[in-house]
Amino acid sequence: MINQIESNEERPETFVKLRAVKYVRMSTEHQQYSTENQSDKIREYAARHDIEIIRTYTDAGKSGMRIDDRVSLQQLLKDVETGSAPECRAC
Repeated sequence: MINQIESNEERPETFVKLRAVKYVRMSTEHQQYSTENQSDKIREYAARHDIEIIRTYTDAGKSGMRIDDRVSLQQLLKDVETGSAPECRAC
């Protein structure tokens, strides 16, 4: 669970900004929510919660049914497993 600090409260001296990666995917160009829209929403959420986005993984034009063709998702999982994305959380 993430501890939230209200904007009008002072941060404790030990406050450490969370770091995260974002993953966006879109099956077709005709979908309602483009990868840009998804990215914008994640960026807004991160800003509201003092989270620093350190990397973006994108699979455009990829179905969500199978992981086989989702190269960026596979890389994200590999980075988490190997520690290549240290001290971060996926949003």
